[in-house]
Amino acid sequence: MDIIDHARQPLNEWRAGVMTRMLVSALTGAEHLCIFEQFCDPGTGAPQGCSALLSSAAWGGESELPQAEAIRRVMAEQGFLRHG
Repeated sequence: MDIIDHARQPLNEWRAGVMTRMLVSALTGAEHLCIFEQFCDPGTGAPQGCSALLSSAAWGGESELPQAEAIRRVMAEQGFLRHG
């Protein structure tokens, strides 16, 4: 078993206003799983699009999910899973 120290993993600028830290990925030896944290300045999150599967969790702050005509907001300690 490998122990991954997430606090020591780098925080990288993915694009302007969006910082990303890979928690579990090929960088940590994973072959079939990818988990990452993103810290987005207001208005800089992922663009709306169509994805077969979308999941997100808000550990601190909040996350937004466009759903039909509305925006669903996920608060700290909540998550969502959408099948497209």
